[in-house]
Amino acid sequence: MAVKKGDIKSANVMDAFFKGWSNNFDLFEEMEQKALQAIESQKEWIQATQDQFFQMEENSKKLTTEWKTNVQEILAKNQKELGGQNLSEWTDKLEEIGHKSQTLAFSPGKASLEILSNSHAQFEATFINSLNQQQKNRVELTKSLDSIVEQLKQTQLGALKSFEIPVNTL
Repeated sequence: MAVKKGDIKSANVMDAFFKGWSNNFDLFEEMEQKALQAIESQKEWIQATQDQFFQMEENSKKLTTEWKTNVQEILAKNQKELGGQNLSEWTDKLEEIGHKSQTLAFSPGKASLEILSNSHAQFEATFINSLNQQQKNRVELTKSLDSIVEQLKQTQLGALKSFEIPVNTL
C-alpha cells in the first residue's frame, strides 16, 4: 500500500515539473502575441502618418489653386486699372511654380515614410516567420519532453517497484 502512495507522488512530481515547462511555453506565446500587437500598432501609426501627410499635400495644392482663382478674380475686376493687361498667364505660372515647389517640399517626407513603411513590412514578415519557426520548435520540443517525462515516470515507477516489500513476507 505504501508503494502506491510513492507511485502517485513520483508521478505528481514529474507532472508538476512538466507543467512548469509548459507554463514557460505559454509565457513565450503570450510575449509573442504582445510583440505582434505592438508591430500592428506601429503599422497603423505609420499608415495614419502617411495619410495625414498626403492630406497635407492635397490641402496645400488646393490652397494654391484657390489662391490663383482669387487672384484671377481680383485681376478681372481691376483689369481696367491695370491697363487691360492679361495677367492670367502670370497667375498660371505662379500656380505651376507653387505646385512644383510643394511637390519638391513633400517628396523627401513621402520617400521617408515609404521607406519606413517598407522596412516595417519586411520586419513584420521576418518577425512572423521567426515566430512560426519558434512555434514549430516548441511543438517538437514539447513532444520530446512528453516522451522523456513519460520515460522518467516509468523509470521511477520501476525503481520504486524494486523497493516493494512483498505483502506475504510481512
